[in-house]
Parts: sequence; C-alpha cells; structure tokens
Amino acid sequence: QALRLLILLLISGDQNLDTSMIDASRRTEVAISLAYMRDRIGVPRDMSFGSARQLRAHINRFNEILLGSSVWEELSLNLEVEKA
Repeated sequence: QALRLLILLLISGDQNLDTSMIDASRRTEVAISLAYMRDRIGVPRDMSFGSARQLRAHINRFNEILLGSSVWEELSLNLEVEKA
C-alpha cells in the first residue's frame, strides 16, 4: 500500500494522500522501510541522478505525511545516527 501511495505522490504531486489504509501501529515500520530503500538507491545503477533525487525527496515527503512532520524529523535524526 505504501509504495502505491508513494507512486501516486510522485505522479500527481497531491499532498492530500489518504494514508488511512496503512495501519497506525505499522506506520513507523513503513517509514523506516522506505527510508532504508531511499538510502540504498544506486546512481547510476538503479536510475539517473535527477530521478533518484526526486524519488528520495518524495519518500521523505511521504514519510512526513504518514507520520507527521515532527515525528518524521525526530525519527529521521535517529536513523542518521544508526547509519554513522
């Protein structure tokens, strides 16, 4: 479901996504999984630089919509610490 909504965001740019189909108890897991995918997109292996940049930006925006800006910001800071 999350990937379908992400693609919808990429194609339409509609910021008013209905994320209610994603269970509230799994939203953090979904956001972490998408962040993992975002961090492993290979350029030029998987896609061009511009395309990868857009996809990464839209993954971040989707996670903001899914969790709320403040929750996603805090979570993404913790993810950055784990990568280092």
